[in-house]
Formats: sequence, structure tokens, C-alpha cells
Amino acid sequence: MVARKENAVVAMALAEPGWEAADLCHLSMLFVDPDRWGTGIGRQLLDAVVEAAALQGRPRVQVWTGSANHRAKNLYLSAGFAPTGEVKRLAEGEEILHLVR
Repeated sequence: MVARKENAVVAMALAEPGWEAADLCHLSMLFVDPDRWGTGIGRQLLDAVVEAAALQGRPRVQVWTGSANHRAKNLYLSAGFAPTGEVKRLAEGEEILHLVR
């Protein structure tokens, strides 16, 4: 999904079926143009992904996000996502958290 302002793409999300369960959607990425941070576009796009997933029979949505990415964590938490307690480290050492709604 993409969000546009006039003719420019200002945000995008990529989601796919979750491998772990038939009712799960995996949000692979959500990006918002930094000039648009704080405008609500990310939340609108996230809500659209959650709604589309539910319409496709995948009412649970999961995402992994960086522990230090406070902006993303706040977005997901405010949208009803909850940490599962599962934490991983990427090859370069970054800690990522698992959240599910």
C-alpha cells in the first residue's frame, strides 16, 4: 500500500501472509517520508493494512521493530499492538522486538 500527497508517494507499507499461522499477517515494512512524520499518515496506512488483512481472513498482524526506534514503537503501541516478549538481534547487533495486534 502507498499513501500519496498530490503526485508524490509519502508513505508505504508492505504486508504478507504470516507463515506461522493461517490467521496471521506479517507487516514487513512501514515507511513515512520524514517530512511527514507526526501528520498521522503512518497511522492511517497502518490502520488500512490491519483492515485489509482482516478482510483477507488474517485478523492478527505481527511486526518486528527496532528496540531503539521509539517513534515506530509508539505508533504500534498506540494502534493496539502489544509486545510478545520475543526479542532478537540482527547480524549487525541491533535488537528488534516482536509485537502483535
